[in-house]
Amino acid sequence: MFDGDYALLTFATEATDGGAASDALMHRTIVANSRMMRTIPRSLAGIGFDLVWSRGYLVADIGRMDFWAPGITSFRVLLPKASAMSETKAGAFNDSLERASAESRFFRPATSTPPSRNGAIRQQDQEPGLWQPDCAARL
Repeated sequence: MFDGDYALLTFATEATDGGAASDALMHRTIVANSRMMRTIPRSLAGIGFDLVWSRGYLVADIGRMDFWAPGITSFRVLLPKASAMSETKAGAFNDSLERASAESRFFRPATSTPPSRNGAIRQQDQEPGLWQPDCAARL
């Protein structure tokens, strides 16, 4: 199972709202369900599975873009294609994020739950010890 808690998707921008409007736009445009990962423990229990263990990671670019640079570059194309912003606005949005990175003012955090070794589930009627750590990735 691999996913992220996209409700945390946020950019610190120079907008008067600090980026709240662009964050909401991103949530509506590129994420199907930004709070999905928060429902996983309850959802698993509801369909007869136990969450045996899990591990999440915080990925944060603070100051300069690194991990998020390719995704942010894609916004120039994706946001206009999704009719979320005009090409001009998407370009200006990207320019502002790239400028913030160049000036060590960039901020973009996220959490993720990578596949395989970072979580396991088992059917509730399954005997302990029979599950494998990568079973969640095979569901």
